[in-house]
Amino acid sequence: MRQQFKLQGTPDPFTLLKVSQAFREISCGESLELIYSGEHIPDELFKILPARTYKIIAQDQYEDPLRYRIVLQKTAIEPAAADEPPNGCQCS
Repeated sequence: MRQQFKLQGTPDPFTLLKVSQAFREISCGESLELIYSGEHIPDELFKILPARTYKIIAQDQYEDPLRYRIVLQKTAIEPAAADEPPNGCQCS
């Protein structure tokens, strides 16, 4: 299963919340695809997604019009609370 989002310009907090929520809801091994214009989207997105829970499996840039595509695969499930030990799945 793959979730897909098309984003424009600088992301607002509500959009980032929707992407983050969609990522939390997908299962380990599934992917999330983002198609966007605006170079700030990955910076803002990676601030809210825990780095240990995904890997980038595809990244493309298109010239006409200038837009980008990135696909993140979920590799682990984030613990429910920060003080709990990480025991999510570790997909390969």
